[in-house]
Amino acid sequence: MKVQWFKVLGLSLSLGVFSQVTTAAVIKDTQIKPSEKNSMVEKALDQQKRNVAALPTTDDELIMLSTIRVAPSQSFFAVQHQRFSRFVQAIFQPHTS
Repeated sequence: MKVQWFKVLGLSLSLGVFSQVTTAAVIKDTQIKPSEKNSMVEKALDQQKRNVAALPTTDDELIMLSTIRVAPSQSFFAVQHQRFSRFVQAIFQPHTS
């Protein structure tokens, strides 16, 4: 009885260690390299930042460029939520009966 218990204990410990090792190996292999992190939008923005000759000429272009370059903040998300809510409310008008 004790021999079987030790076999079960040894088997369960070895399976537990094996699963931890394989999980760590999979996580290490699937990490994203820094060169792959940049999205197409980030690459385009970086290219636009380097191109000094193509600076925006109108106020609208300047406003759009500044909103793209600035990191989103809580107020930015609030404004986006408000715009989306108004859009949805315009589509689904409340019916009074």
